[in-house]
Amino acid sequence: MYHKGTLTPRETITRTIRLSPQVDLELQQLARQERVSVNYLVTSSLQKLTEWDIAAEKFGFVAIPGFLHAKMYSYFTVEQARELGEWAAKNFGRDFILFRFKKLSLDTVLETLRLLGSRYARIFSLQHTFDGRVHTIIVKHGLGAKGSVFNEQFLTSIFKGLLNLDPESERTEDQVVIRLKTPREIGKSTWSESYRRQPSESRIREEIPISYGG
Repeated sequence: MYHKGTLTPRETITRTIRLSPQVDLELQQLARQERVSVNYLVTSSLQKLTEWDIAAEKFGFVAIPGFLHAKMYSYFTVEQARELGEWAAKNFGRDFILFRFKKLSLDTVLETLRLLGSRYARIFSLQHTFDGRVHTIIVKHGLGAKGSVFNEQFLTSIFKGLLNLDPESERTEDQVVIRLKTPREIGKSTWSESYRRQPSESRIREEIPISYGG
């Protein structure tokens, strides 16, 4: 059954779904364990599916324990971490934003960063403030110094390459701070359009090999 009226942000839609007895039993056990309702578990799972899982599956996200992720970054040189950050911005950033939000803008870039920092993705934690003139974006990642190099380059390349903005950045071992003054009009992207038009063979040749040291 499907009941729908005139929706406001506080209203909901009611659906009746069929579950196997085993799934229903496990949901009830988990609800008691977490001290929440079964409805909350189902709603949260569906929200995660629509907000994150579909995009994550399309773009090949895999879950890696945080300590292992940090260890992997420790084997990079500073230059490799920087090159990987720019490569990720070019190869992942634009396509992910368009897939999830259908357009490129400062708002959709910021929404993408919020999504990557959400409890679903957990790639980093994000703080964003805006004082009417300057956006301040703080990314905390726990990946060490090389992880900061990667994230700094990824973020600055996203803003420069997609929005033609000129962010200021600073980093510590586990944190990157981006300050962004926004003009009234955002210019055309610098590398994103020309990069996308390149044949796949050219893009493959531009990929950066990353070697791991012992």
